[in-house]
Amino acid sequence: MFLFSKKSSYKKYLLLCGFFFFQLATFAQIDYTTNPTLTNLIEALEGENLQISNLVILSGNPESQIALFEQDFINPNFLMDSGVYFSTGDVNTELSQVNASSNSSSTNNIFYEDEDLQSIEESATFDVVLFQFDVSLGNLSNSIVFSYQFASEEYPDFVGSIYNDVFAIFIEGPGIEGAENIAKIPTSGNPTAVNFVNGGVLGFFGSSEANVDLNQTELYINNGHLNTGEENPLNQPGPFLVDVEFNGLTTLIESTAINLLPGETYQVKIALADTADSIYDSGVFFKPIRAPLVEPELSFTKQGIYLGDENEAQVGDEVRYVFEIINNGFVNLNEFVFIDNFFENYEIEGLADLILAPNESFSFELPYFITQDDINRGALYNTASINYAYAEFDFSRLSDNSNVLDENHPFYNSNCPDCNVVLLPQNPELSLIKEASFNEENLNLGSLIQYNFNIKNTGNVDLFSVRIEDNLPGLRLFGEPITLLVEEENETNFSAEYNVQLSDFAIGKVINQATAIGYTLLDEEITDLSDNEFFIENNPTEVPIPPCDVSIFNTITPNNDGINDVFVIEGIACYPDNTVKIFNRWGVEVFSAKSYDNQDVVFTGNSSARAIYNSDEGLPSGVYFYIIQYTNQEEKITEKGTLFIKREN
Repeated sequence: MFLFSKKSSYKKYLLLCGFFFFQLATFAQIDYTTNPTLTNLIEALEGENLQISNLVILSGNPESQIALFEQDFINPNFLMDSGVYFSTGDVNTELSQVNASSNSSSTNNIFYEDEDLQSIEESATFDVVLFQFDVSLGNLSNSIVFSYQFASEEYPDFVGSIYNDVFAIFIEGPGIEGAENIAKIPTSGNPTAVNFVNGGVLGFFGSSEANVDLNQTELYINNGHLNTGEENPLNQPGPFLVDVEFNGLTTLIESTAINLLPGETYQVKIALADTADSIYDSGVFFKPIRAPLVEPELSFTKQGIYLGDENEAQVGDEVRYVFEIINNGFVNLNEFVFIDNFFENYEIEGLADLILAPNESFSFELPYFITQDDINRGALYNTASINYAYAEFDFSRLSDNSNVLDENHPFYNSNCPDCNVVLLPQNPELSLIKEASFNEENLNLGSLIQYNFNIKNTGNVDLFSVRIEDNLPGLRLFGEPITLLVEEENETNFSAEYNVQLSDFAIGKVINQATAIGYTLLDEEITDLSDNEFFIENNPTEVPIPPCDVSIFNTITPNNDGINDVFVIEGIACYPDNTVKIFNRWGVEVFSAKSYDNQDVVFTGNSSARAIYNSDEGLPSGVYFYIIQYTNQEEKITEKGTLFIKREN
């Protein structure tokens, strides 16, 4: 507890006297009406979604301390179009002039003791304005919002003094224990009073020992006074931000009584008082009281459970959807309508006539049987909503889905990020058989081999852009990409042709595997290597190439008659890895060649050993010897014999 000397009170009295000599008149921009009736007050205070009744003025003079006001201009520092003004002084003085002097005061000679108000400030008994009324809430409201701006002439000199003029709003009723003051500074929780919301500087007559908060300056408007802690001059320096005769006032403060019961009635008591003396007044501007509408609180959950094979979904498998509605609010709800694109025109037993009381729940289950399109997508995406009503109001609630995927999940759908998602096990598979056929009994160089491809979708997902690739050199592949549904088999779209090549004889067969390639709806690539007989295996397709019989013709007559002009080794072209050498009777090599083929590489009777014979003249008639070597399926074979060259004379 701190004390003030009589000198400070006397000083305050001298300042008041000085005011009467230096008061300046000005033009007000706020229109006001004094001495309102109780009906006028009710109409001015009664906002949306509530009713005010039983209003009674317990203390105060309506002629000088209560006024109705309105303004038709915009002032960013005074955020009220209309409302009720309460004063511990004289409304005519305070609303008719700007803050021309440091202090003004009117004494109403009212002393009133209110236990609730005195619990905040024991000496808040001077020029008290106090009235109470009942507020009845609508059925969809559970709070009351009070909006006000508190003003005082005690600013700034008496910040931190016993002259802590105070404003309070007390409410009591169902769910509230006693009378609770809700007119508190929102950032600190202190009462709305001079010492708890101010310019942040201790007043000239204040004391550092006082219970004072100097940290709420963001809520304070300096209406023209000095803010240095020194005594304010009689003439205020300005600027005057609000057209009222107060040194300072708060910004718009909203205080809300919460967790009230809809439809119930609460008693409200508004109190304003000078504290410690009746000199230097305070006032409060009050907007209409309102009770915001609150939607009924309802939870609606949806969960999907896949009941089929966990490895591979099949058409007709069941997904069980479980729904639960819970009334988390405070009123009965009815007229329920269930909406879900998976269950159009589906009637849910008991839902149409359901009346759901607070804390009650209603649950139901619905079966869904999956389609091939569902399996192709790999998941079911959907959400549900529930429409319901209370009184004349209609509401709607989307389901809270328990199967929501993270955006990094491969089945996340950006078009439906909050959907309920039930994953369906995909098992995409593709199988290919490659079969060969030919018309010739014995395959020779250039013989035609025809291939037929039988391709089948052996998985549980439809496949698209299905094609075949085959890297066998020289193969001619036919057929355009196709769509292959689940279990669908196609053996007519793809075919191929191949002509036997020299290289095939070296290994004695044509061997190769083709690859089937397809894509799921989700663009996953599926492949399979061909089998030569079964869908479930992957064995290459082989066509045996019978070896070429090598026959050696041992006589040549190089006379350009087209008969026996060259040394013919029938079948040698099947074995390109070969060497042919020819020697004369003395063992001298007269011809040597690799990859002998009877056409481009061939012995015509001329020597390739130029150092011994003239290649242009040809070798003389006679007996020669040959050595032929070739590889047949990795076996080295050597043929030896005599060659007779016969030239005509």
